[in-house]
Amino acid sequence: MSIALTSKNSQVLIIDIQGRLSEVVVDADSMFSRLIKLIKIAKMLGVPTVHVEHCVEKLGKTSAKIMPLLHPENCIQKNTFSVTNAPEFERFFQIPKYKFILVCGIEAHVCVYQSVREMLSLGFNVVVIEDCMSSRNNNDKRLAIAQMRQLGAIVMSTEMVCFDWVESPSNPHFSEFMTIIK
Repeated sequence: MSIALTSKNSQVLIIDIQGRLSEVVVDADSMFSRLIKLIKIAKMLGVPTVHVEHCVEKLGKTSAKIMPLLHPENCIQKNTFSVTNAPEFERFFQIPKYKFILVCGIEAHVCVYQSVREMLSLGFNVVVIEDCMSSRNNNDKRLAIAQMRQLGAIVMSTEMVCFDWVESPSNPHFSEFMTIIK
């Protein structure tokens, strides 16, 4: 599949960056750093962003590290591993409203994997942002990425996505973009 992401054909889905679990995954600091850049650039360029919370009573709310950057009304509550089973899923995601759903979050091998698998089976074009997701161990993340790719997901990095969105140095937001991405 040929892929050309733009700020107009993309939507970001952030899965379960919650509570203490978000602090104990592998490379949590790096994941948060990239996730913050992604959210700021998406906001700057008008890319819609939805975040998901899984069993809040057990896992806690979305991390305070990213919550100030998100819109509380763009939150899906779920109690199953896949977000596609949440009643609110269809309110935010329809084919072909956005050509690409860009997915990140935790844990890569559970909620992210099952959500991606189900979205692919529903016909969505899914881009997995590899450096904006994690698991409690590297092997689970590595296996999840490989399986999602095999199922048809496109795997990219934060910078690949964001540079596609901004398109060129002639973008009016380019200077602000460069201060965020560095």
